[in-house]
Amino acid sequence: MARDPQLAELARAVASHLDGFTARTVDDFGYTLRLDHPDGRGLYLHRQHNDGGRVEIVGAYPHSDYHFRTGEHVSITVAITRGPAVISREITRRLLPACTQVLGKIHAHIAKQTADHANRTRAAKRLAALIPGASIHDDGRHTTTVRWYADDEPIGYGHIELGAAGTTGTFQARSLPIATLERLATTLADLLVGGDQTGLMADEVIRPDRQPPI
Repeated sequence: MARDPQLAELARAVASHLDGFTARTVDDFGYTLRLDHPDGRGLYLHRQHNDGGRVEIVGAYPHSDYHFRTGEHVSITVAITRGPAVISREITRRLLPACTQVLGKIHAHIAKQTADHANRTRAAKRLAALIPGASIHDDGRHTTTVRWYADDEPIGYGHIELGAAGTTGTFQARSLPIATLERLATTLADLLVGGDQTGLMADEVIRPDRQPPI
C-alpha cells in the first residue's frame, strides 16, 4: 500500500482535469506519481521537499542524452489546499507549454541519433565487407568501429572508428608492410587530385524524417 495515499488521490484528481492524462505511481512508496498522456507528454508530481503542503510538478521525458539548455528544466509548485482543479490549471498555464516544447526537441534529438546510427551501421557493413576477417563493434550510443587483426598479412591490424552519421571516420592500422603503406599513400594522393569523395551517396544517407530500410 502506498505510504502517501493522499498524494495518489490528488494525482488522480489532477489528471482527471487534464485532458487525456492518467496517473500512476512510479515508486514503491507512492511518494512520486507520474501523469501520462497518449501523445508522449509526461509529468512527475511529488510533495515539495521542504514543504509537504505543496506539490512540485516537473516534466517527464523519454530517456536520452539530450543536453538540457538553461531554463529547460521547468518545474512549478502549487499549494495542495488549492485543490486539483486549480493545480491542473496551473500545470496547463505554467508548465505544459514549456514541457511540450522541450519534448519536441528531445524527440528530434532521438530521431537524429537513430538516423545517424543507421547510417553508421550501413557504412560499417560496407567497410567490413572490404576487409578480410573484419568485425563490427557498436557502443550502442555514438560510435561504430570496424576492427581487424591479421598481423602476418599485408593489412596488419587496426580499426576504423565511425562517429555521428558515419560520413567520416578515423583510420588506424599497425604492422603494415612498407608496400602497403605506399599503396595507401598513393590512394590518398589520388583522392586529393580527384577531389572530395565520401564514398556515401546522398540517397544512401538516412535522415531523421526517413525510416531506415528493414
